[in-house]
Amino acid sequence: MYKHDIYVAHPFSFPHSTPNFDKMTDNPIARQIPWDDDPELLQAWKMSKTGYPYIDAIMTQLRETGWIHHLARHSVACFLTRGDLWQSWEDGATVFEEYLIDADWSINNFNWQW
Repeated sequence: MYKHDIYVAHPFSFPHSTPNFDKMTDNPIARQIPWDDDPELLQAWKMSKTGYPYIDAIMTQLRETGWIHHLARHSVACFLTRGDLWQSWEDGATVFEEYLIDADWSINNFNWQW
């Protein structure tokens, strides 16, 4: 039961008790990071035009099927935020909300913040 609470119940309940959970600003648990704000880089990531075949293939699959494996989700998230692009996780969460057929507000924002 303990693992169930940590890995299943927590991501669903925690976001609803945290103010501005889906944003960095005024979110008491979000690290405040001075992200770059480059709409062209974000669009290149979203439309599979990064020049990195692995990342572009994942983003193509996301747009065309509405689903990608959890490790692929992690790969493209890291590339967007901590990789070459240094764009905000909020932008990535918005793209995932747009395309994922299994999108869930709580889980999506929870995963983007870790």
